Amino acid sequence: FRSVVKGLVEPLALGFVGILLYFLNKTLGTNNLLTINYFILGTIVCWIIVTRFLGAKYFNVLKKAVNKRFIGEQEISTNDKNILQILKNKLLSTHPEEVIYSLELLEKMKIEDYNNVVISLLSHEDINVQLQALNKVEIHKMKQAMPELNHLIEHGTSIAIKEAAIRTYCSFEHDVPENILPLLHHHDIHIRKGAMIGLMKSGGIEAMLIAGQQLLEFINSDKINDKILAIEVIDELQIKNFHQP
Repeated sequence: FRSVVKGLVEPLALGFVGILLYFLNKTLGTNNLLTINYFILGTIVCWIIVTRFLGAKYFNVLKKAVNKRFIGEQEISTNDKNILQILKNKLLSTHPEEVIYSLELLEKMKIEDYNNVVISLLSHEDINVQLQALNKVEIHKMKQAMPELNHLIEHGTSIAIKEAAIRTYCSFEHDVPENILPLLHHHDIHIRKGAMIGLMKSGGIEAMLIAGQQLLEFINSDKINDKILAIEVIDELQIKNFHQP
């Protein structure tokens, strides 16, 4: 495809433009350079619009092609540098859905620097992209993301991101993380929930006991919000029989 564009389309386009300018010059003469300039300006504007439109269409076609690993009847290589570059460029897109889908395709292609790509998206401006990156960090056990996770926990501006970061952070710590314990008493219910679930899923005995004790306190609390939190935690952890011994 690239060779067709370089070897056929570009020379034809340049030739067409040259012939068009020649006829304009013959028809309008050199005294109508302003008209020619306006014509060229209008052509450039149209070219920009068409380029943006085709770029979006091309990305949609590329998504389907990478999923099927075929363009028409020709198999595409997951090591194709051009495709990789297009997908990496889409990670900088202002459209979150394009970033997320590019990340999914790069995961399927098993690129070497996939972990670094995911970790870089933890600081993305869009919450959905950050949540997707956090999910990938946990799934692929990217322990090298611990500093970024800690930063999100301490300085994150979104409660949803902080909650998800807490859970992911705890998945790497079998011991009781000192920075997570105070969050069990955080003023925000979602932060408490994230800390409780994170500790109970961590697998560490001490962490599970501490979080379990906190959960029992919420179950026995007179506050309706505490009871709702306890129900949500039990439901998410899929605890069928949770009772105080």
